[in-house]
Parts: sequence; structure tokens; C-alpha cells
Amino acid sequence: MELRQHQKDLQVAVKNIIDGSASYTQIIARVTPGGGKSLLPQIAGAMLLEAGLIDKIVCIVPRRKLKNQMAKDFLDPCAREVIGHRLSIREATNEYDPARDSDGFVTTYQALAMDSVGVNADALDKHRCLLVLDEYHHIGEGELTHQRVQPLVDRASYVLLMTGTLARNKGLPIAYTPYKEAR
Repeated sequence: MELRQHQKDLQVAVKNIIDGSASYTQIIARVTPGGGKSLLPQIAGAMLLEAGLIDKIVCIVPRRKLKNQMAKDFLDPCAREVIGHRLSIREATNEYDPARDSDGFVTTYQALAMDSVGVNADALDKHRCLLVLDEYHHIGEGELTHQRVQPLVDRASYVLLMTGTLARNKGLPIAYTPYKEAR
């Protein structure tokens, strides 16, 4: 397995963070569906952990099936060999210490919307984290999901925003997306 161009580009972006030549803390990865987006949290997480810039990886996905898939992707032997890591994240749903003894956790936007106590945000208070928002085009600016995700974004050391589309059918702006006014 060879890395695709956007995966190599992410490596460069994270390397720039590590060596101090970049001051950004958020990276947007626009990758077409089926384009290999699932390796991006592993690439960024492994590099930032090895550099000592984060302690945990926190991933938020839109559906339970993707939650399971994300956790399994971290255990994929082929991905582990190509990226050179032994990381694991666990599936969690609004529980205290969601990462436990793993390298992080994955939950869903729906579970996060139900987290009125803020246990997920509390987990980011305890650790320096890479926050991965998968299919973040589901987060409409000002919506409940945005309100629940914002405390995590505020506490994260780094944020990786991943999507295959930068359009929403409700017409709301996508949170965390820099817009330019059309001329």
C-alpha cells in the first residue's frame, strides 16, 4: 500500500506543525468518498503523538457504523505497517474516561448532542488531544451539534476536519469552514 497524495500532503502539514514552521492548529482535508480519508487520523495522530504534542486522539463521526469502522481502521495491519504505528482507539458513548487505556476514542455527533453534562469536553481538559471531525459538513453553523462540538474544538490542541463535500442541503454555512465572499 502506498500513500495517496492527500495523505502525503497531510504528513507535510503535520511535519510543519512539529518543526514549528507552521502556526496553524486546524487542517481541512477535502477527500472524495472512497479516497482514503480513514488513514488521515492515524497519520496525524501517530506523528503528533510521537512528537509529544498530543496525548490522545478523539474522533467524532456521523453514524454508529462509522464509529465501529474508525476504531477497526486503527487496528488494520496494513495501515499500521504503512504508517508505522501501534495505536488503538475505543468506541465510546458519553462515558467518563472514554479513552481509558487506549490512545483515544471515537463517538458520534448524535451521542455528542446528548452529552448535556460535558463528559467528552472533560476528556479534552485532561489530555492534549487531536480532535478529528469526520464528515464535518454535517455541522451546521449555530445548530445543536455545533454547540456541542464547539467546547471540544476549544479544548483541542489540534483539529483535523475531514469531508468529501463542502455543501449542505439545508443551506446553512458549515461550521469551521472559512468562507470568502463571492464577487
